[in-house]
Amino acid sequence: MIRTRLLPGCAAFAMALSLAACDSSTATGPAAQSLAQNMAGTMAGVNGMASVPGVPNVSGANASNIAGVLGYCQNAGATATGTSSPLLAKLSSSQPGVTSNAAYTAGTQGVLQTSTAQPFSLTSLSQPLKQQVCSMIENRAQSLIGGAM
Repeated sequence: MIRTRLLPGCAAFAMALSLAACDSSTATGPAAQSLAQNMAGTMAGVNGMASVPGVPNVSGANASNIAGVLGYCQNAGATATGTSSPLLAKLSSSQPGVTSNAAYTAGTQGVLQTSTAQPFSLTSLSQPLKQQVCSMIENRAQSLIGGAM
């Protein structure tokens, strides 16, 4: 038997990698789903944004795609009550043309596009994971408008 010793932060990362593809359709049983969701919530990403294993880093998405995905999240009921509409309006008004291109359209269909990864669809995520990703989208939108609301 080969034993390896993981550094404390590495154990969580290794567990997250093994659960990266887990959602309600692939996790077996409530315990596995809960573990996948808890691990997703404990991972930290670049610039203080939480990350969800298997989901591209939202900091690589442009304002148009973020605005579109934010609209998708709002329509899917996966955002905090009352926060997404004003945030979407502020993002749209602060950056002209943000809602008139293909990246925005893809976002409204739940497709996250980043500069470093393949397009990622939110449509098949379980509701709790979708809410986590949508929270990251809201944080990214806040950063794009300078944190002002």
